[in-house]
Amino acid sequence: MKSVNFNIPFLLLLIASISGHKNNLFAADIAIVEVRRNIPLGDSDPVYRDFYINAGSEAGYKKNMTIKAVRKVTIKDPKGSSALGEISVLVGQLKIISAQNGISVAREVKLIPRDDEPMLEQNGLMIGDLIERP
Repeated sequence: MKSVNFNIPFLLLLIASISGHKNNLFAADIAIVEVRRNIPLGDSDPVYRDFYINAGSEAGYKKNMTIKAVRKVTIKDPKGSSALGEISVLVGQLKIISAQNGISVAREVKLIPRDDEPMLEQNGLMIGDLIERP
């Protein structure tokens, strides 16, 4: 009987965490994992930056889909000794140029101006930025 009492709260906690995870548009497990850039040979050659995302067609990503990227920013007390909380800051939009099983490749469409958004220590999209679920 003791194992039943122990398992019921554990089961309720597990169900709550799963249901909360499904409602989150920016899941911690889908992120930019690599950035690659071409080396232009001439001044008129375009510069491309490809952002590799650790989810692909199996997760619902499709070519030409536009998605958002956010960055989790931890806010600390003035001494820097303890975290006061964490905020999600919109960084930019990406367009999927290739979606395969397990990996998508995207290019920057637009960076979000900081006029009405919180400042970032590092502007631009980068490894670790979270990606919107389709």
